[in-house]
Amino acid sequence: MVFDGVRNCVPAGYYQYPPAAWRPDPEEQRILAQRLGNRMRPKFTLDVQGAIGLMGDAPAPVMSPALLALAGYRQNYAPWFGLQLRGGLLLGVATYSHSSSDNSYYGSENSGPSQTAMFGGIVEVVPLFGPFGRFLVGPLLWAGYLSFADSMLYSGSESVGLRSGTTTGFGGEFGFVLGDRERTVLSFVLRASALNTVTIFMSAGIGFHI
Repeated sequence: MVFDGVRNCVPAGYYQYPPAAWRPDPEEQRILAQRLGNRMRPKFTLDVQGAIGLMGDAPAPVMSPALLALAGYRQNYAPWFGLQLRGGLLLGVATYSHSSSDNSYYGSENSGPSQTAMFGGIVEVVPLFGPFGRFLVGPLLWAGYLSFADSMLYSGSESVGLRSGTTTGFGGEFGFVLGDRERTVLSFVLRASALNTVTIFMSAGIGFHI
């Protein structure tokens, strides 16, 4: 009778080979090292985002489709944590449309514009956590200036005032990185402030971290 090293009965002549030692894939190690090295390198960033804004204190909000172009700087202080500073310009159109049963009756009373040009600039700081796999997430603080060509918009019997000026706010960003070098980021951003009672900008776009 023959016993192995843990007192199990085995056939005569049996030999149990030790398990093969696990070795990491050199190509996977190279890609991981490249990603981590790229994350720690300071980067110049360019972001282009399409946005939709909601603002105003009237019964119906003012809708503001806009385009954001941002340039900035990103520095990681750990492989999964970094800080991004960026600023840029915002161009859009603020449109007010309020449907009511008496619009036809009052239609001739308010003949002012129902839409107006909107422009401004913003700066923001974004602490970014990740990528965890391919995903980035983080809060943001922003400040900016918004200006409107017309201060009042009309729709039938309703009107809404738009106030130009400086504003500050907060928000959050969620992103998805592409490529082994993680230089391209698809992102969704939500920004909110107290200008014109409540101002919310929801944007989605693409960024290049060079």
